[in-house]
Amino acid sequence: MAVFICTKCGNCCRAIGPQIEIERRLGSKDCYCRFRLTGERSLVHLEPGFFLPDEDEPAEAGVCPFLVEGEGGATCTVYATRPRWCREYQCIVMQIAGRQGERIGKVSGRRSLSTVDPELQACWEQQVRPLTSPDDGAWLQQAGAILRRAGYQVKIYDGTDDA
Repeated sequence: MAVFICTKCGNCCRAIGPQIEIERRLGSKDCYCRFRLTGERSLVHLEPGFFLPDEDEPAEAGVCPFLVEGEGGATCTVYATRPRWCREYQCIVMQIAGRQGERIGKVSGRRSLSTVDPELQACWEQQVRPLTSPDDGAWLQQAGAILRRAGYQVKIYDGTDDA
């Protein structure tokens, strides 16, 4: 199984971000945040170079208050001290089902397959892993096409696949 490598797409912070609120500030670098769904609180510390948003500055709707967009992609400003609910979030860019529709694998982050199915693992190693496209979107489409030709059902979560 490949090591998870983040693509910096920020979808995780958009998926659960609306449920995270800054509850109490402890200066410009530390605060307690709360996960609205469970009420759980967590102390976070901002990474060097980042500061808490001004209290009177409205947060972007539907986005975690600790997400910053930049040229290199999305960055979590509290990554080292991010709350448990963020650590446990599972980034999935592709779901793979067998011929009967049973889920047998998933791809997360940048090209990391997770499966216990030996046939899927072999297909991945022989046909998908050799793909070299530097563009993640193009790579996902190519990988999906290979897996479909091999008889798998594939759902890609990049906004371009409705299959």
